[in-house]
Amino acid sequence: SEGLEADPRQRGTEGVTGISLAKAFRTDPITDGLLDAMKEDGFQLGDYNDLSHSGSWAGRMQYSIRGGERSSPDAILRKRMSEDRAGGLTFATGGHAAAVLLADGGRRAKGVQLLD
Repeated sequence: SEGLEADPRQRGTEGVTGISLAKAFRTDPITDGLLDAMKEDGFQLGDYNDLSHSGSWAGRMQYSIRGGERSSPDAILRKRMSEDRAGGLTFATGGHAAAVLLADGGRRAKGVQLLD
């Protein structure tokens, strides 16, 4: 993840979707001052998507960006399909999932079983 110090036990770091902080907010004096004031007022600061927060918290905005481009699941899947790396990926619309089919000991989804 670009510019984001995240606990790898709580946020994946090896996937195809990137998570980053907006460059404009990394060193912005107004944002720094606001976060300092919030910390003085008792707010916790950090990664607002981790599992450690209770009570009041604040953090810098996070975006799904990798290499300067938006990391959308749609764009990633389309790219993989066009490069023929999808291994027979099929899109189905209007269906209802009965179950998610897992692989690698339950660590990776490999498909979806649809209701009849």
